[in-house]
Amino acid sequence: MKKLVIFQLLIAVLMLVSCSSTGSDFISAYEEATKELETATSNDDCDKIHDKLMHRLYEITQADPDWEEALEDDDVKNAYTEWNEALKNATTDNYWFGMVFCTPECAIDYCQRK
Repeated sequence: MKKLVIFQLLIAVLMLVSCSSTGSDFISAYEEATKELETATSNDDCDKIHDKLMHRLYEITQADPDWEEALEDDDVKNAYTEWNEALKNATTDNYWFGMVFCTPECAIDYCQRK
């Protein structure tokens, strides 16, 4: 009985570590892309940063089949919001409006079509 409880706790800890690692990967991807936008001087630069982020998000989803759980984390949501605001500010003439959302779901579709 004691071994079963320890085993269940171990499984729970592994699941939590997996989620937090993926969440950290998403946060890191958004933060790095947001920082890169600070040096963007054109809509083309923003497109390149956007494309790079989409591929990074795609890679994260492919590495963890349970990646969707990480999206519930408030820090991931905040990192996405900050990215989105930075993109709006970095582009001119509402160019960002025609770009694909940089969400993991959209990244999967975006990368699999190419």
